[in-house]
Amino acid sequence: MNHISFLKERWHIVIALILLLMVLSATVALFIQISDDIELPDLFAHEDDNDHKSVYLVGISDTDYPPLLIWVGDQPTGLDIDLIQWISKEKGIQVSFVSIPWEEIFDALRNKEIDMIMSGVSITPERKEEFLFSDPYLSIEQTIAVVRESPLTLMDFYAGEKTIGVEAGTTSEDIVHNLLIMSGITDPSKVHAVGGIAQGAKDLMDGKLDYIITDQPIMAALAQEYPLRIIGSFSTGEEYGIGFRKDSVSFQQTINAGLVTLLQSPDWINITSTYLIDLSGH
Repeated sequence: MNHISFLKERWHIVIALILLLMVLSATVALFIQISDDIELPDLFAHEDDNDHKSVYLVGISDTDYPPLLIWVGDQPTGLDIDLIQWISKEKGIQVSFVSIPWEEIFDALRNKEIDMIMSGVSITPERKEEFLFSDPYLSIEQTIAVVRESPLTLMDFYAGEKTIGVEAGTTSEDIVHNLLIMSGITDPSKVHAVGGIAQGAKDLMDGKLDYIITDQPIMAALAQEYPLRIIGSFSTGEEYGIGFRKDSVSFQQTINAGLVTLLQSPDWINITSTYLIDLSGH
């Protein structure tokens, strides 16, 4: 190859590189112009439906769950209310309560009508498949009660011949279904879904039911108001927690951090003592 041919080949390479740089420059300029006109998604953004809300909606039952939830007129009170209000103050957020029938409360959370649920929500494996939960804040068991003067016993309960009141959509209903109905001990017609367990206690007083079953803290509170006699309990290993959607990870972490702080605070002893809840077994 002579010197002139070598120079010609070098010039061809230089020209090709210049043309390539011109094409790249034009492409970058076009991309910048498009970026100015179109809002491109941030692929690294953390998505949480509850980030930066001014008010967070707490779904609670529309009926009493004493001592966790007690309606005074249109104002909710009770241990769960005090708990979330303490956390909201601790974390510097605002909450508002939304009254929802219990059997609809998880649908409301699914449909993003509320941001979290309370009212004595038991953490169960089935619920954890679909929802996030806070750390547990109370351990409970299920209890069975009759009218104080009733001669019925726990043995009569297991005979399956008497009427039982439970609230639909609760773990109490699950226990009756699994323990009595599925085993064939009790006919489904003997199990009555009541409009809130407080209504169940009234039906018990009126002779419409023979037994009611509910969570131990709730039954203990009902026994302060009605002449009930607790005849037995089931050790179910249940624990109460606050429920969230699975797309609310950072919000759940914020609330849970406040809950952990509360559970380590003397204020938690004061709150539970107010509602006559004994923490010695927790």
